Amino acid sequence: MSINFLIMALLICLFDLVILLLNYTKLKFRTPFTIWRALAGIIIALAIILLTINSGQTDFNRQMVMMAIALTALTWGLLRKGIGEKYVLVSLSVNGLMDWRNIRSIKVESSTNSHLVKVTTTDFLKRSRILKLQGEVEEIRTFAANKIKQNQL
Repeated sequence: MSINFLIMALLICLFDLVILLLNYTKLKFRTPFTIWRALAGIIIALAIILLTINSGQTDFNRQMVMMAIALTALTWGLLRKGIGEKYVLVSLSVNGLMDWRNIRSIKVESSTNSHLVKVTTTDFLKRSRILKLQGEVEEIRTFAANKIKQNQL
């Protein structure tokens, strides 16, 4: 494998670490931490690491690519959805990160679980996403209303 694969692996690792850092510092309200998702990410990452180590490969670049994939699996396990100052992370899929300008309306209501707040976001294509965030209903409602008002198209 060429040096390009090594550069790609290092960029993936850098991207994963930046995403984790931003996820834990820039989101104002988050979904609760789930141990099952974290365990799944850890188990997948460990399986990739063990398979890489036990394969007997001596190609350093290939090992670095596999370690980058393991870090991505671990990142997937530790990320949490939520709302922040500039963006809303409504899903961990490809189009899950939304700018506040893309949100047409937001509905905040108390959930059956006393410490979670049900937040329903609707974009301009009328797709609704439901988040269960930690926080107070009025605090989240005020924050979201201000953000939508500031960022209207």
